[in-house]
Amino acid sequence: MSQNSLAHKMSEYLYADEAQCVEEMLDTLEWNDDMKARVENRARDLVTKVRDSKRKRGELREEAILRA
Repeated sequence: MSQNSLAHKMSEYLYADEAQCVEEMLDTLEWNDDMKARVENRARDLVTKVRDSKRKRGELREEAILRA
């Protein structure tokens, strides 16, 4: 794929529906059950870490407000 055609393809995705774009990109990958399970587990771990991080920061703010 040339740089020009790649840039054109990327510009098509700029304002497109995110879920549809992700589905189209995933369709181009060769997934097997093992790959799917590893990606799901990694995604779940990342989401959990982000949520835990947000909770901890929120708790610190609440404690600071209560101490003031």
